[in-house]
Amino acid sequence: MNEKTQFKTKEDVEEFLKIKKPNFKTDHFEEMIMQDLFQSDDSIKVKLHRDLSKDIDDWIKSKLEKKENVSLNIKGSTRSGKSLVGLKIARNITKFYNKPFDTEYITCANQKEFRQKLQNANFGDVFVIDENVFSDVGIGTGTERQQLKDIQNIVAKQNIHTIYITPRHFLPTGAEIGLAYWGKDSKNWLSRFLVYHLKSANPYLLGYTVLNVGELFKGEGCAIYKYIGGCTNPHRYKTQDIPKKIREYSSCIENINAGDDSLNACPFYNVCNHPMVKYEHKKDSWIKKEMEGGLDERQQERYFIALKLIKKVMADVIENEDGSKFIRFTAKSGKDLWNKISFYIPKLSSTKLTQQEQFEIFELTKSFSQDNEFLTSILEELLPNVTFDEYIDTNNTIDKLKSLNKEREDNKNNNNESNNNNKNENEDQ
Repeated sequence: MNEKTQFKTKEDVEEFLKIKKPNFKTDHFEEMIMQDLFQSDDSIKVKLHRDLSKDIDDWIKSKLEKKENVSLNIKGSTRSGKSLVGLKIARNITKFYNKPFDTEYITCANQKEFRQKLQNANFGDVFVIDENVFSDVGIGTGTERQQLKDIQNIVAKQNIHTIYITPRHFLPTGAEIGLAYWGKDSKNWLSRFLVYHLKSANPYLLGYTVLNVGELFKGEGCAIYKYIGGCTNPHRYKTQDIPKKIREYSSCIENINAGDDSLNACPFYNVCNHPMVKYEHKKDSWIKKEMEGGLDERQQERYFIALKLIKKVMADVIENEDGSKFIRFTAKSGKDLWNKISFYIPKLSSTKLTQQEQFEIFELTKSFSQDNEFLTSILEELLPNVTFDEYIDTNNTIDKLKSLNKEREDNKNNNNESNNNNKNENEDQ
């Protein structure tokens, strides 16, 4: 585009941001599925021409005015824009309560972060639980699903609004309305979703809705998004490629020439104060953590509960006269230890744990406490003030824990081997 002819005034920028004639595009295979549905059920065709955009807005507004919690489940494939739709709805809810649109607070990476934030949530808060998906196997899976249902009782009473983002299926979240991706108009930043009623035995198709996700950016003072394609900047525009009037129009940046052209994102990615940039930063940290791998959230929590039991509740660190340290349990017997652990676990974590998970914590607590000096460095250096009410990155601690555990086992094996050799030598003599 030619800056001189296209963007001479503020009005030129506002005209550029206006929605033109919508043109939605869907995946080729998704379109084939829709065509099959047309042929199998005539009523489907009617519903796919039923625009419920105003109805959805009115439904949300009515819920808020009656002080009832809004609960939605949005599903769609990767890069379908479902997270932006969830944030768009969340922004409307925050505006109703005159709350700040704080994407750092609103978005949750998983159930654990959501539960922790829920403990200090205020009336009318809204949370977007992003990419919320459960494993089909593993310890605690069934309990986690049950806890999801239990949470709905809490949010309903406190009027907390929840928007679950799921990649494949609607989850039993208690949501009344489900939205399923059905194409988008990238030029106008519009997303189209099928609307389902989820209170029926099976999701019941009602119609479709169109959401203007561009308002997420424009409404918070950004015009650059539409020119470069959002924070990700897929065409890799440089600072001077973006017309000056568009940069001046964007109140989310203070210095219109302070862009960093070396970034694989918007040149202003690191200096922009827009809520969506904060969300992208947070999502970057999720992706980084996912790529690093390691234990899942529930496994990490079981490790940390065992550590906290040792440090705070179940044992004393005793120092000998020679300066060596060892951990001594305050329990009188194995049964007493189990009873104490069962009693204290709910005080250390809001996660509902199965009997099998509690038994694993019991075994971890015992194994972590065996042998002199083991874990005392972790207890003193890495966990001085850690609480489960905080969302923390546990990868480094777990890695060090596993390393020390291996070192302990190696030392034990070497000592056993040395003792056996000495014994054999004595027998030979």
